Amino acid sequence: MGSRKRIAFVALALCLVGAATAEAGMTAPTLEDIPRYLTLSKLARLRLDAISFFLAGLLASGWAVQRVWNSLAKDFPKLPRISYLRSLGLIWLWGLLFLLVLTMISGARELMTPGAWKKTGSRTNWPSRRRLRHRLAQSSRSGR
Repeated sequence: MGSRKRIAFVALALCLVGAATAEAGMTAPTLEDIPRYLTLSKLARLRLDAISFFLAGLLASGWAVQRVWNSLAKDFPKLPRISYLRSLGLIWLWGLLFLLVLTMISGARELMTPGAWKKTGSRTNWPSRRRLRHRLAQSSRSGR
């Protein structure tokens, strides 16, 4: 039994000492690889800049709305004071309202442009400017 333990110990020591690194699958990054993994591509950096700019604008406007609202609440006793999160929610609701209004405006413009979206096959047929002017002139003459 003693010789078996000694042989197993020597075999284990040889395996551990003489083992080379075996890389299979995804390898763990070394310290030299960290800058390569942590740098962003140009497109990702531009997206992060745009997102952080608009996020900073949103947070700053939330702070401004809270300050203005609470200063008005001092003058009008029935107006409740709001927290920062409620001012952000108010900005979100205003954003939804503006989205709805602008969508309605763009839909009305589509309805007011006669024949602009005639589909022919798989593509949209945009009428030429001369044809549009002619249609507008005809519609103004006929009183429609």
